[in-house]
Amino acid sequence: FVPGTRPVWIRNATIWTGGENGMEEVTGDILLAGGIIQHVYIGGATKNEREQLVPSTFVDAEGKWVSPG
Repeated sequence: FVPGTRPVWIRNATIWTGGENGMEEVTGDILLAGGIIQHVYIGGATKNEREQLVPSTFVDAEGKWVSPG
């Protein structure tokens, strides 16, 4: 946790979960707040979810990899 860190919403990411013996990957969105993952939207957030979550910073990963750590 980092106090004062603005929320970040990463969209359209290829997310490496580390599951399935390190082979699992999913496509979706990630919401970070305070430097901590708050939610992973597998397949992407719905329009309703996007309207309810208005983070300060928006990043389109354009399919790039996101991994833990």
